[in-house]
Amino acid sequence: MASGGTAKADVPAGKLALNTNYVFRTNAYDGSLYETEWSPWAKFRVELPVDLTLPTPNYASPNPNHFDAQQPHYYQIKPLGQAGTPLSARSTSAAKDAVEQCSEPDADGRQVCFGKSTPAPKGKAPHASEKAGAAAATAGVEWCNTNFESILATRFIQCDVRTVPVIIRMDGVPQAVANFMRMLELDGQNTFTEHLTIEPAQHIPPAFREINFVGWNHLCEISCTPQEQPVTAWKGKPWWVPGEMHSATLTTPFSWDTSLAGTDYRFKPDIQIDANILPADGKIRPFMTGYQWSLDYDGGTEDLDRIRCDTPAGDAPAGSVPGCVFVSVAPTYTFNAKAFPQVAAHAWLVQKATAKHPGSMADQKPLYYMGDE
Repeated sequence: MASGGTAKADVPAGKLALNTNYVFRTNAYDGSLYETEWSPWAKFRVELPVDLTLPTPNYASPNPNHFDAQQPHYYQIKPLGQAGTPLSARSTSAAKDAVEQCSEPDADGRQVCFGKSTPAPKGKAPHASEKAGAAAATAGVEWCNTNFESILATRFIQCDVRTVPVIIRMDGVPQAVANFMRMLELDGQNTFTEHLTIEPAQHIPPAFREINFVGWNHLCEISCTPQEQPVTAWKGKPWWVPGEMHSATLTTPFSWDTSLAGTDYRFKPDIQIDANILPADGKIRPFMTGYQWSLDYDGGTEDLDRIRCDTPAGDAPAGSVPGCVFVSVAPTYTFNAKAFPQVAAHAWLVQKATAKHPGSMADQKPLYYMGDE
């Protein structure tokens, strides 16, 4: 080779391993003399070739319907950069703990209570319940029909399932357990609906003569109006005697004021349920106690049923209508990979090939919009 030329070396196929780092150094020889020193180490890597051949776009492929009530991912996170706590598996380290809700004690110091709801096993995803009452109340929303305590939501449906002990406080031991399930549906332009189901987790034990839900009161912020239903609106009777475990469901519509254009409302529907709980000994008066939904959140779940409702501004595009979403649910987006395979492939590479996997649900790494100041 002429002085000043570039030396080349061909490595036979199969001698270098794929996805492997190598280093080398050189020492020149002109046929009679050698260099007195070696060159610095040089590095190279053999990469596995990536086939980026994409299918021909099918621009007629319909876009995914992002308004479908698809089953939410078990690992639910809040938007706006809030901590990614699994909202479905409630934690005992919640900033706002659930509280026990009790009647006034009688002269003998006896009282009855709705205890704190029982947390779900940590890290265990809910699966379908076999209870007929829950299935009837969540018709068409199978992911809401779970067999233990969970809280899940999409942008338009939120489901909260609780297991609540009923306690005669003289000895403090739960003597009945009730399943409470509440599903909220954002099903209209100026309305939404609550479905509340109550069902014993086992036969009512002999320690009780009767458990009777005698009153209910829905709460909502200003500009939001619950339409209270009569006792005849219950599907199934809302009282139980020893040996029973039927379910009872009440559907309550809410409406909100859409008369002001360009207005953003925040609503948090709540319900108070009053019950007469009669011990079987008959020696004391019936106990009146209540259960309020908002007092029994656990594990950072208290924001998942918060609703944002908007009315169109005066300059909104034609056809704009009022609407609501669950504001604390981080939405997901599905690419139309058939119409735009390049975009879908790029997103896949960003999620899989970069260190922080941005946008990957499997890696629990959401994307956040970072707007200008």
